Amino acid sequence: GSSDPANAGCDGEYFAQFRKLVVEYYATGRARPTFIQLYPRVLSNFNSRFELCAPAALQASLLSMEERVALEPSSLTADKLAAYALRFQSGMERGWLKGEDSRKWPLAEGMQRVRAGMQSKSMSSHRRPRLTLVLSYCRE
Repeated sequence: GSSDPANAGCDGEYFAQFRKLVVEYYATGRARPTFIQLYPRVLSNFNSRFELCAPAALQASLLSMEERVALEPSSLTADKLAAYALRFQSGMERGWLKGEDSRKWPLAEGMQRVRAGMQSKSMSSHRRPRLTLVLSYCRE
């Protein structure tokens, strides 16, 4: 059917809808239910989706990192960012990712949101918690 991503690659309805939902999410900060359902589906078939529409697969991986950055150790997020960079490079080398994709897809914004999440987490971990200790001494 027309919803089969293999029919037209990045230009197909499936990935065009995904891109539209991502752009809307970044612009408004609100995620539609369709968006919440769609991006894990793109991510779950990463290798095949990467071949069909590399920027969509990369965008889904950035969304996943953004979602988990506050919960996971920074070292794990850094490993995921390194894997993202290697996949990006691989996509460029294979011709699956083109310069125009960075204009159509908000990959840089997704990367910035992951970095901002890491920085926010880093800043909050450097703050010392305020603690007041009350000791009661009674001579009874």
